[in-house]
Formats: sequence, structure tokens, C-alpha cells
Amino acid sequence: MEQLEEKPSLPRTSSTKELHEKPCSPRINSEEELQENPCSPSASSTKELQEKPRSHRTGTDGSRAALDRLRAYRSKERRRLAMELDELCSQANTAHAGLRLYLLITTPKAPGYTPRRMFELSDEFIASLNLTTMPQEFWEHSILEKPGGREMVCHAYAWDFCNGKDFRIRQCTDVTMNDLIVVHHEMGHVEYFLQYRHLPKIFRAGANPGFHEAIGDVLALSVSTPKHLHKIGLLKEVRNDHEEDINYLLRIALEKVAFLPFGYLVDLWRWDVFSNKIHEDDWNCAWWDLRYNMQGIKPPVHRSEHDFDPGAKFHITTSHPYIQYFVSCVIQFQLHKALCMKAGEYDPLDPAKPLHKCDIYQSKEAGNALGDLLQSGSSKEWPKVMAALTGTHRMDASVLREYFKPLEMWLTEDNERNGEFIGWETDEVLCTREKVMMDTKSDHSAAAAAAAAAAAAAGSAPGSLLLMLVTLLHCVHFQARNSSNS
Repeated sequence: MEQLEEKPSLPRTSSTKELHEKPCSPRINSEEELQENPCSPSASSTKELQEKPRSHRTGTDGSRAALDRLRAYRSKERRRLAMELDELCSQANTAHAGLRLYLLITTPKAPGYTPRRMFELSDEFIASLNLTTMPQEFWEHSILEKPGGREMVCHAYAWDFCNGKDFRIRQCTDVTMNDLIVVHHEMGHVEYFLQYRHLPKIFRAGANPGFHEAIGDVLALSVSTPKHLHKIGLLKEVRNDHEEDINYLLRIALEKVAFLPFGYLVDLWRWDVFSNKIHEDDWNCAWWDLRYNMQGIKPPVHRSEHDFDPGAKFHITTSHPYIQYFVSCVIQFQLHKALCMKAGEYDPLDPAKPLHKCDIYQSKEAGNALGDLLQSGSSKEWPKVMAALTGTHRMDASVLREYFKPLEMWLTEDNERNGEFIGWETDEVLCTREKVMMDTKSDHSAAAAAAAAAAAAAGSAPGSLLLMLVTLLHCVHFQARNSSNS
């Protein structure tokens, strides 16, 4: 850690009173204290300091000596604090995989990594599975980081230009762990393009839209494991520790499980609008009913039918289907399990090979099986494509629970031990047809209350999310079954 830049010298002290007001007091109780306190202005003892005339004590030599000792003491303190911080970081890095992964996600720069290097890393992962690597046109025409000097839409996206060789990704990539996962997700789309490019154009699509979203996430489930990050040098060591497993699974669950109810309700709301089950006068309140009943989320301020909050979602305003993301979040665990078993990385009867630690990297058996699935595009019915790899024709959310089983058991035990209430309930009216009018003073009070509630929620969010996860894990199977029957 770099040392802080030394501050300019302080002005000379003109009196004993001023000297006593400095952070380092000149009072000395013993010779031992003098040796331990290098910022003392005395060279011998308090008595010597008191016996010297004022003019001598405020002379140039004495002041400079005192300031030199002060600067030396502060420099020593900076070094000591830096060493303590390094030690704490070292302990955290060694002890908690969850914290290490969080640091990787939030660290803006990783040594030696560039956006191009991140895509090359993903391409190497694909090559290790005996799948098709990116063609030269991909590297020449893709936009892998935001170009300077002009604005552009930065939402990550993959394109197939339908000529069998031109495939591109646009992504304003930052060198973070989060974007490394996004890179693998987008590269999964392109790998799908490459595998079914031999088919007639009408069949160049995923077995169903959820499959196209799932493939990149299947790769990411391996890439995000501590074992894989250790292989590629982003983690120094991997410990076989239950606490690390729980930390890792909780992070993945907050991405996957917590998303499921929202992934389900967006199109549930839209289908009810299209079928006129939800009348135009209830569009917004019906939206918040679903958000609260399925997610336990309340609006920060009172809402009415004079608002249209669903329109804040990109996929609503652009008429882009959303159920595919819910489907993807379920079937990716089924595909992951099947590939892990082919790679010999998962054995339901072997506790040493749990599903959440599986990494299919460098497994040609898993890669060949995945390639067979991708090459069929949409030329076969998706249940047949699913069955060819997993042995089942249906979506099955039980595999998701199988993946998170250690976390579900831990949450259940911890909640029982602490007597936690599972779920959410409120008597508050969240939305009305008529707009609630408030004067300026009330507006300010409501804003302050909302800010306080947000701050309280932020402080308790981890605990609240812990309580939500068990409930969500239990309701996923029911939602997936309804979706697959739709």
C-alpha cells in the first residue's frame, strides 16, 4: 500500500499554550513515555523544558526539532496503519470466499486484465470444451469497450448477421468480475449462433427463447466458482470450508433465486392486461399487487392509477417478452447438472462433489454434449432437446433447490434458531385509483420518511433477503410448473 504524501511543515509554535493545543501534547510523565512518544518537543525532561527561558523554547532549532519528531511520528503511524490494513485484507482474503468474490466484483481494475483479455479468456473456456472458437470477423467487428469521443448504447448484446461468419458483440466492458460473467453470457449467445449456422435460417434460433438465455449462464455457473477462479489466477487459494460455501451460495442465490418472482410476474401482468383480466383502470395497482405478493416489495411512496410504473421496465415499453428469463433461470440448473455429471464433477452420492462446486472447464465430454444440444437450433421441439441431455422433457425447479440445498438447510436452521418470521405482511394501502394530494410540507415529510425507510432497508437488507430466500426456494417449483404448462 502506498504511503500517504507528507503534509507541509506546521508553522512554528510561539508559546507553551499553543504547543499544548497541538494533537501531540508536550507533557511528559516519565523517561519511558518520552522514548515511546517521538512527537514530544523535549530532548531530555519536562524539568529541562520548564527551566528554559521562553525565548529558547520558541527558538528556531527547538521548533524544527519538535516538528521533525512530529513528522516522523506521523509517518510511523501511517506505516503502522497501512500494515494493519494489509493484514486485515489478507485475513479476509484467506478466510472468506464470499468476501473475496465481492471484492472481485467491485474492484474496478484487475492487474493484467483488459476488456479484450476478458473475451479471450471466455473464448479459451469455450475452446477447452471442444466447441467452436470465435472467428476472425468477431474480433475485428465487435465493440468490446466503450469507444472514446462518442456516445453509444452500452447494453450488452450479441448479433448474428446471418452470413455464417459475421457474429458480433457490443458491450462497454469494465474490468470487473460482474462484467466477466456478462462476457461469458454474451459469448454463450454467439456460440449458439456458431453451432446452428449450418441450418436453414428459419431454424437458426434457440430450442425456445429461454435456451438462448440459459447457455451463457450455464458457462457462468462454472466460471463463478472459487475453484475456477483459482485455476485462472483470480483467487490465490480455495479452502474446503462450510462458511465459504454458504457465502458463495448466498451470493449466487441473491442473483438467481431473488430474481425468479420478478422474472415470472412481468409477463404474468402483461398477459392479464392483454386478456383484459386486468382493466385499464387497475394497471398500476395490479402491478404493485404482484410486486408485493410475489416479491415482498412496496413502493417507496404511495402510488395511484395516475402513475404507470410498469413502463419503467424496458421490456414492457418495447414489447419484449420476459418469460424467457424466468425459463432460463430454471433450465440452466438442469443443463448445468447434466453437464457436470458428464464431466465427472458432480455425484449426488458423493458429498465431496456437490453441484455448486462443479466446474466443467476443460471437459470435452461435457462440451460435446452441449454442442449436440446447440447444433439442433430450433429444428426440434424443445422438450426433445431437453430430454436428449437431461433425461426429462419438462422444466424441473427441483434441480435449482438441489444446487442450493446447503444454503436452504442453513437458512432453515438459522431462522428456526432465531425465531424469524418467514414472509411479509402489511395493512398499508400501496396503490389507489385516485391520486393522493399532499401539500408541500407533507411532500417533504413523505420524502424524509421514504429516505429513512430506504436507509433502514439498506441496513437490514441482508437479513431480509435471507428470510426471503427460503420462501422463494419453496415457491419456485410451483411457478415453474405453471409456466411450463402455459
